[in-house]
Amino acid sequence: MQRKKIIIILLIVALIIGGTAFYLFYFKKLPALPFGLTGGEEEQKIPSSITEVISDEKLKRISTEGAISPIIAADNSRVRYIGGKGDIFEVRFDGSLVQRVPFTLLQDLVKVVWTKDRETFAALYGGTEKKKFFFYDLDKKQMTPYASTVTALALSEMENKLAYHSTAGLADTPLIAVADPDGNNAKTVLQARMRGVDLAWVSENEIAVSTIPSGLAPNMLWLLNTASSKLSSVLSDIYGLTVRWAPSGEAFLFGQTNTQGKGLSLSISNKNGTTIKPLSITTLPEKCVFAHDEKSIVCAVPQVLPDIIWPDDYYKKLYIASEQIWRIDLVSGKQDLLYEFGTSLFNASELILSPQEDVVLFVNRENGELYSLAIK
Repeated sequence: MQRKKIIIILLIVALIIGGTAFYLFYFKKLPALPFGLTGGEEEQKIPSSITEVISDEKLKRISTEGAISPIIAADNSRVRYIGGKGDIFEVRFDGSLVQRVPFTLLQDLVKVVWTKDRETFAALYGGTEKKKFFFYDLDKKQMTPYASTVTALALSEMENKLAYHSTAGLADTPLIAVADPDGNNAKTVLQARMRGVDLAWVSENEIAVSTIPSGLAPNMLWLLNTASSKLSSVLSDIYGLTVRWAPSGEAFLFGQTNTQGKGLSLSISNKNGTTIKPLSITTLPEKCVFAHDEKSIVCAVPQVLPDIIWPDDYYKKLYIASEQIWRIDLVSGKQDLLYEFGTSLFNASELILSPQEDVVLFVNRENGELYSLAIK
């Protein structure tokens, strides 16, 4: 009798082990790796069905799950972006030849800032309330957190350098420092009572420093020389100030409003803010991109300007408008209508021009997807 009980128990244990193995093998998904590749392959090809014609042959959706911080790939033939659910994608400008490198996101990725080689980047998680920054190296398969005191950063496209703003200065005075991209070998450039700022590299030794934009408060823009630590004022007491720099750093677009955040206007300025030219279109500078020769810009422009507080309500996604794509000659002032969406379902942002300037890529803030628009 005792022997019979033992046999029954052994059979039950064997069934449990076998059933568990069957489940793990056929049904349970293994956790995704935060870095690197699977199956010994360097890249995974995805079917070309990622491309979807939207309304005509000019406009195509070229992502399937959202696109975060798209940028022209290092070989200039494709666009690289992080998918809304993870993985790093590269697609041609028409959406063909899709490739993917497995990559696992942490929760609440807001944006990434790429280095020149596109193999390392800084990532911002959590938005404005609980910011967390991490440095990623895809080749080394490493993830390194930046100090919790970092509130803003920028990676240089010209040199392998990082600039960051931190609240960890002496006597609780915030500082701006430069360092290696991973945050090592930091050097303090400036200590000043600047609590909330945005940073952008303008040249090899210059950083643009601007206050967090609002149409209900005066904003400032400075240039900081990282070699001399000299801080120079460019624009001051500008309500609704938002800025987009030309790649050369010799000029920038800026938006401004009245003291109530209304009356949005767009202008172009030289580097030092001494020569300013108002433009005849009305949109935010972050909805524009410079041509490669910097003699013209391509912008997404609302047909009718919404009656909202700029740029505050735009960032809160209270903006609704039917948009058009325009090219503006910055020398002659000539304007050319390139495309009209004809629906309020498009809110073009993060515009990118292809190397031949025959395609403009953009993220639609209405759904987070990446689109390709033929403009020639």
